Amino acid sequence: MKQIRETGYGLTFGIHSRIDETIDEVTAQAHAGNIYVNRNIIGAIVGVQPFGGRGLSGTGPKAGGMLYLGRLVQGFEAQGAALGAQFELPGPVGEKNLYALHPRGRILAISYTRHGLRKQIEAIAATGNSALVPIKAIKLAETLTREERNLIEWADDWRQVPPFPHVLIEKSDTDIRPILADIAAKDGPIPIVQTSDDQGQYRRDWMLEEVSTSIDTTAAGGNASLMALV
Repeated sequence: MKQIRETGYGLTFGIHSRIDETIDEVTAQAHAGNIYVNRNIIGAIVGVQPFGGRGLSGTGPKAGGMLYLGRLVQGFEAQGAALGAQFELPGPVGEKNLYALHPRGRILAISYTRHGLRKQIEAIAATGNSALVPIKAIKLAETLTREERNLIEWADDWRQVPPFPHVLIEKSDTDIRPILADIAAKDGPIPIVQTSDDQGQYRRDWMLEEVSTSIDTTAAGGNASLMALV
């Protein structure tokens, strides 16, 4: 699994096993947008198995997922898009289709004021992510709580650290075009970049990653859902 994750790609992942402990252990480590258990890994149905990858296989919203529409509309926040949210989606008989939201990981936070840094850390904490902050902003963290400071990894030069999937930039008069150019020049997937609104807020649903898991329930010896029907 470690070797697979280190490739950086994560479109689909499949496992065949009748041992529930093995399935749980392997799928928990799989870094893919769509996970298939005891079935083929092609033919996703929009709305049943929302489709899209992670890492080098895609950083945007899933086709058919609950975050897709929000990327097309200004001022839209997906309802129910919360860390740890998990839904079972309706689908064909003999399948169980799960949709879940996970943290993206380490988020680069570029701020110019104490208020701006606090708003970034609040958003990062609420979505279960961790913060990568340039060391030159360390004085801005003086008013943060100990718990908030514990979320921060300080970087002498964020351009030299491993890739990160998301960036928050405080809105200001600063020309951010050089920053965007440096972000785009880094190896790995191009991260999603957000600038704050006038109140210093960010789209938190963009800071979450979607995972779709499709399970062939008949492979375990029968469809328990059907057998339970009266």
